[in-house]
Amino acid sequence: MGSHAQPTHEGSEACPNHGGGIEWNGGAYDPNSNSFLVPSTEECAVWKITSDNPQYIPGQVYSGGPFPRRQNGTGVLSSVDVNTGKLRWRNALPYPAEGGVLITSTGIAFTSDRRR
Repeated sequence: MGSHAQPTHEGSEACPNHGGGIEWNGGAYDPNSNSFLVPSTEECAVWKITSDNPQYIPGQVYSGGPFPRRQNGTGVLSSVDVNTGKLRWRNALPYPAEGGVLITSTGIAFTSDRRR
């Protein structure tokens, strides 16, 4: 994930898409382990432009074309060490992770995904 390309009339794949990454998800801090847990969605899309010269109009969506259709994404729950910023662990999820994280006082973490 993490690739990007200039959109074309034929379409260009970009990762993540408008539903991917961590943009919409809420992470949580665990003071017991000094970790920040964050869910993310790994999902790509094919972006197309519909105009050779799309114009930006303040206050309106600027995409140059329609939003792509959502694909079959997966999710990941990651733990980051707050002191070092290094990844402690990643737990793959079968569906896009599109919910926040709740951590209990005993260190159990809950998150959600989006099943199609």
